[in-house]
Amino acid sequence: MKKRDNKAQKFLSCLDAIILSKNEKRRGETNSRYRDILRIELAELKSIRSLFISIFKIKPKEPPVQQKTNPTSKDNINALSNNKPNKLPLIEEKLSEGTNKLERKIDLKTNKKVKTIDANATMESMKDIRILVVDDEESPRLVVSKFLKNDGYNVMTTNNADEAIEIISKNFFDVVITEIRMRGKNGIELLREVKTISPNTSIIFLTTYVSMEVAKEAIKYGASDLFLKPFDGYKLRDSVREALNNAKSYK
Repeated sequence: MKKRDNKAQKFLSCLDAIILSKNEKRRGETNSRYRDILRIELAELKSIRSLFISIFKIKPKEPPVQQKTNPTSKDNINALSNNKPNKLPLIEEKLSEGTNKLERKIDLKTNKKVKTIDANATMESMKDIRILVVDDEESPRLVVSKFLKNDGYNVMTTNNADEAIEIISKNFFDVVITEIRMRGKNGIELLREVKTISPNTSIIFLTTYVSMEVAKEAIKYGASDLFLKPFDGYKLRDSVREALNNAKSYK
């Protein structure tokens, strides 16, 4: 139950991010017709948010508030890169900064020591962690791959779900990061098959758009997290670490 509640809280945060993104688009939209469409979508999303909170009995947080952009803030680097695509190398450079080490912490449930990945792990310690990135669009696939390779992860990529399933059936991957909307099999279908052949593999969704129905399916079939494009590299990296730590805790 606690695990389900944690996932529900995560997807509520994702929904809040979608609402914030739609708000930003509506404020910057000059076409009155499209602005009205965005206003209707926002009203529907807020209704879905209220229903979601009611169903899962989540303690509601304050609605998302747009903050002023601070160029020195890590949380705003992705927003800056969205406006200036040529800043991506700068993000990748910053993501590669720092050193990492493997810590051992106590799992309070089992009273056993478990390996956890913290923000200071060495690249050498990450080389055995395998991550598969699945996206039928080359640009986001390569960007995600570079982000994670900068941390020292062993990263593979593919552009379709069928090939991903074939790869995973032959090799174990700790994490799969996949787009939901792809030609052929979509991300939800990939999630279901991966959980069948490799239950301990964590799935993180990275997508341009997600409906409430898809979000519910993702929770149902065990997705670890969900991000909207353009994504925040730092938050994605933290999500990967959290997924790895959770997987180690349950082993």
